[in-house]
Amino acid sequence: MLVVAVSAAGFAALAAGMAVRTLAANATVPLITSLPSFAFTLGGALLLSSITASVVMPARTALVRHVRGEVDPPLPAQVMALLVLLCGVAMLQMPGVLSWWRAEQAILAAVLPEHTDPSGFEYIPMALAYALPALATLTLVLFAMTSLLGIVGPSKLATRVITAGVLLQAGYLAASVIAAAEMQTIGAALAPVLADDPDAARTLSLWMTTHEGAAGPTSQRLIWTCAGYAFAAVVAALSPETEMPPGERQIAGERSTFASVDKSSVAKATADEETAAPAISYGPLKSDASAIFDESQYSVHPRMTLLEAWFTRVCTEFEIRCIPHTSRKWFSFSWTNGVLKQCPAGNTVAKVVPPHSPGLFWDRKYEVIDGSTGHTIAQFVPKGQDWEITDPSGALIARVLRESTRGIVKFRAMIGEQEVVRFKWALAGLSASSAELEVEFLFPAGAEPHSLGRVLGIAIAPILEQRVRVQHERANS
Repeated sequence: MLVVAVSAAGFAALAAGMAVRTLAANATVPLITSLPSFAFTLGGALLLSSITASVVMPARTALVRHVRGEVDPPLPAQVMALLVLLCGVAMLQMPGVLSWWRAEQAILAAVLPEHTDPSGFEYIPMALAYALPALATLTLVLFAMTSLLGIVGPSKLATRVITAGVLLQAGYLAASVIAAAEMQTIGAALAPVLADDPDAARTLSLWMTTHEGAAGPTSQRLIWTCAGYAFAAVVAALSPETEMPPGERQIAGERSTFASVDKSSVAKATADEETAAPAISYGPLKSDASAIFDESQYSVHPRMTLLEAWFTRVCTEFEIRCIPHTSRKWFSFSWTNGVLKQCPAGNTVAKVVPPHSPGLFWDRKYEVIDGSTGHTIAQFVPKGQDWEITDPSGALIARVLRESTRGIVKFRAMIGEQEVVRFKWALAGLSASSAELEVEFLFPAGAEPHSLGRVLGIAIAPILEQRVRVQHERANS
């Protein structure tokens, strides 16, 4: 929001400069001739700050996913201490800014008439008087937001978050300095003009004195606080890497293997642990169902009945085929029983329980059961718009992260920083009933990474398709 405000102010300043430029070309008063350069300088500073801050700032989804529980090492203690300290220093400057507001208000009360002018000209000096205190207040708010985002955001993004905040702070402070310098120019130009009017000259002198007394110390403190945040960005950049060390990542990958026991075995092992406290070791469980999906791309298309297409808009049956449709082998999935079948043979490949499709405003956790062994091989856990794939013991296998574009919704299945499966939902016609979800495996058949079998990529596809299609229907109805 603050970035948008800075960008809008920058474009407004450039537009004002273009508008005044023609008038200033024929003017002989120094006060008017200096306005275009002031407007262009102010607009350029604001736009430069907003553009660079937007480029440096991480995507909003990257920050939100940390709040949803994504694993992330803690922020270095020295960086957190600096951000908390700087936020406290910024809050201590609130009384000075409030005094600045009161001083400007007192001057306006003495200058402006008691009764409101129908023409509204009294708002012009009010805007000029309150512009700098407003910028100072927004800068304090930006200080607090930079500290908050730097602390709650992912630690690996802390340097970018703080740097983006510093760039935006610099834009606000540059606008304050440029505006203050222009006000000094205006005051110096008006002093000779108002020399014949003692009251007006006295008012101008009082306003300049009050402005300098309130703005000078406050502006200096704001600049020093901004310098403190710049130092915090440097400290964050020079801190040790906050990503998971290779050793811990390897341990996490070992934990992400499939369990070789069903629920009763897990319960029994838990009871034994409570009595004898032995170490429980889960062996890898590999589903033979993954070998059936030997193509690299598949399409998941809803087969909606007339009643579903017109009224409920919730699909029950899905058809799953390879891309292109060259193989006689295809698959189907049904929410009536949660069964993923191979067609036309009709063999059960896997089962998703509970067999209830996701809703518009809620999601549920699902289990994937191997069709031949009856063992639970994975779980799908909702995390906002994302999903986590875990093994039966709860260890993380992969994350399915949502990325939206205009008319197209994409998902990426990630194991750490490695992308292993891509999902793309798009309309094939004019209505959502023609939509389909494409699944693309980025690893060869039989080379599943970290036990993420292809059957899991196919099993989660109807869940993703159903949720996205229902959201699209509600948004465009």
